[in-house]
Amino acid sequence: MHPKRRGAPLTEAFVRSLGALNAEAVVAGTREETERALREIVGRRRPSFTVLAGLPPEPEEAARAAVGDGLAVAERLAPDEAPGVISKADLAITWAAYGVAEEGAVVELACDDSLRLASSLPVHHVVLLSARKILPRLEDGMVAVGRDVASAARKPVATFISGPSRTADIEGRLLYGAHGPHSLCVMVLGWI
Repeated sequence: MHPKRRGAPLTEAFVRSLGALNAEAVVAGTREETERALREIVGRRRPSFTVLAGLPPEPEEAARAAVGDGLAVAERLAPDEAPGVISKADLAITWAAYGVAEEGAVVELACDDSLRLASSLPVHHVVLLSARKILPRLEDGMVAVGRDVASAARKPVATFISGPSRTADIEGRLLYGAHGPHSLCVMVLGWI
């Protein structure tokens, strides 16, 4: 994304905040850049199976092109088969409703368990986020989520995700992946 474009300061702040949380950030200005970056991520992670969840049509096409074979789309799974299929995935690529620049958090809005499982069960999680949906502060994210939940026909569950799963043991050693993904990469898309 060109630095002079509207939203660039928020994108830059968001990327800095993500880095402070031990998460990777990638900014892609075009669909081609998105596919190229996703191919690189898939190449580094070498997943045996990938799940896509909550993606709008164009980002889903880009993800499918980058991943190739060995994937499932969570929304196309029967509710009783989704947990078993998603639990076999090494990598998930999901969509975020919003990003919060100050906290480096992404906001997931899920109306069913498949999206929530996709963002929490696989070892590696890649989140796609529209650059236009990055908000400055947590308060702005709460207002936006409240508006979305109030107007939704099916009430979604909102989850704020800030970095890969982590916890500290009694000696204060920080461990990653204890309760969810070991790695988080957020791709900020300037083209959608």
